[in-house]
Amino acid sequence: MFGCLVALQSLILGCGCCQPVAVLPPPPLLASEVSVASGLPCPLEETCQNPSSGIDGELMNCRWYDWLKDHQIGCWSLDIGGSLRHRFEHQDNFQVRRYGDPDAPHDAFLLQRFRLEADLRHENDWRFFVQMQDARPFGTIFSPEDFALATPYWNPFDLRQAYLERQPDEDRPLGLHVGRQVIFYRDTRVWGPGEWGNVGRYSWDGARLLLETPAARVDLIYAQRVLTLPDRFDVDHYPFHAYGVYARLKDLPVEFDLFYIGKSTYGNDAIRALGQHEVEDIHSPGFFFDGRWRESWDYGATFAYTMGTREGAPVSAYGGNARLGHTWDAAWKPRLGVQYSFASGDPDPGSGQDRTFDGLFGAIDSMYGWMNIFAWKNLRDYQATASVKPSDKAEIILDWHYFELDQARDAWYYGNGRPQRWDPTGNSGRRLGHEIDLTLHYRYSDRLQLRAGYSHFFPGAFIRHTGTSPQADWVHLQTMWQF
Repeated sequence: MFGCLVALQSLILGCGCCQPVAVLPPPPLLASEVSVASGLPCPLEETCQNPSSGIDGELMNCRWYDWLKDHQIGCWSLDIGGSLRHRFEHQDNFQVRRYGDPDAPHDAFLLQRFRLEADLRHENDWRFFVQMQDARPFGTIFSPEDFALATPYWNPFDLRQAYLERQPDEDRPLGLHVGRQVIFYRDTRVWGPGEWGNVGRYSWDGARLLLETPAARVDLIYAQRVLTLPDRFDVDHYPFHAYGVYARLKDLPVEFDLFYIGKSTYGNDAIRALGQHEVEDIHSPGFFFDGRWRESWDYGATFAYTMGTREGAPVSAYGGNARLGHTWDAAWKPRLGVQYSFASGDPDPGSGQDRTFDGLFGAIDSMYGWMNIFAWKNLRDYQATASVKPSDKAEIILDWHYFELDQARDAWYYGNGRPQRWDPTGNSGRRLGHEIDLTLHYRYSDRLQLRAGYSHFFPGAFIRHTGTSPQADWVHLQTMWQF
C-alpha cells in the first residue's frame, strides 16, 4: 500500500508533463452567493446548477461543505466527503450475541459511525480512494471484552478503505481495483459489505482484475477479510483466503450473472474463537438473475452450490432465493411481493458428510428479517412484503417472515453465523417462528435520510423446546447525513 502511495505521489508531481486533452471542463456547480452556514462568499462561483444538489430539483445556495468538492491538482480532481450516522436501538429479549438470555434480556444504546473520504481522480482514468471510519456505541450493556477479538460496535478511527482503481472500457479492456476495499455485487446476497452494522460486516485487503469483453464484464478476485479490532489499528485478517470470479453477462433480456467463490482456511489459534473452521477448502459456483415484465412485475433468483472439504469431511450444500413482486400504477405505488430463501442443513451430523451451507460473504440485513437473529445457514424463510410510497421522499414497508430449520438435527445459526441452539436428536422439530418488520424510510433531502422501524418475533416450537422462549421486540430510529 505504501508503494501505491509513493507511485501516486509521483503521478501527481508529474502532472506538469501531462499533455493537453481536448475535453471541455465540467459546468460550474455554484453561482456567486453567500454561504448560508458561514455568511462568507462561497469559494465556488455560481449557484447550484445540478438538480440533484437540491430538494425536488430546486437549486440551492452554497453550503459550507461545497468548498470540499472538485479541487483541481494538475491532472487530478479531488473531492472530500463523508457521512455521519446515528442509530438508537432498543432490543428486548434478544441482543447482538444471543436470543432469550436471562442474564442480559435487554439492551438500549446509541450507535455512532463517522466516515471521512478522499476521492482523487485522474481525468476519468485512474482513481485513488481513501475512507476512514470511527464507530462506537453509547449506553450498551456490552464492552469490547465481551467479544472474541472482532466486535460489531467498536472501531475507533481506523482505515475502512484505501484502494487504487482503473476501470476498463471497450478501448482498454483490462482494469484493476487493488487495496483495502468493500466487495459487493447486485443484491449483496453472495458478496456484500453488510453496511447495516456499526462497523460494517466485511472489509477486504485484496485485488480484483477487471476484464471488459463484448459478452460480459468479468472480475477476478483475491482477498483476505480484515479483522476489525476495537483497541488497535486493523492490520490483522480472518484466517482464510477468499477468491473467485464474478461475470455480469451483457445483451440479455434480464440481468444475469455467473459467479464462483472459493474459501480456504489457514492456521490461526483464534479460529475457534471467531467461529471459523480449522480446516476448510470449499468452492461455490452459482448464478443471479433479475428482470421485469410489463414494467409492473419484478422477479429474480439467486442460487449457489458448495462443494469441497470441511474438517476433512466432503461438503455438499446449497443455498438460494426466489422472488416475485407486483407494483400497481396507482397513487402511493403499492407493491406486493413474495420471497423464499433457503440454505441446506445437515440431516445427519455424524455421517461423515457435511451438508450445511455456509452463507458465503453476503449481507444478512433485511434478507432474513431485520432483527438479524437468523443466518443463511440451515434455514427456510418464507417472506411476504407490502409497501407504499406516500410521496417521492417516503416509503413504508411491512415484511412478514416465517422461519424453519431446513434440517431438524442441525443447529439454529444466529446472525453472526454461529450455532445458537441445537437438538442433535431432531425431536424439537423445525419451526423457528415468525417475525414482523415495519419500517419507514424518509429522504428529507439529498443529504439527509431518516429511518424508523419496529420488529416483533414470535418463537416457534423448536425454540420453545430448546430453552427460554420469550417474544422479542426491537425498535430503532436512524439518521444518516452525508456531505
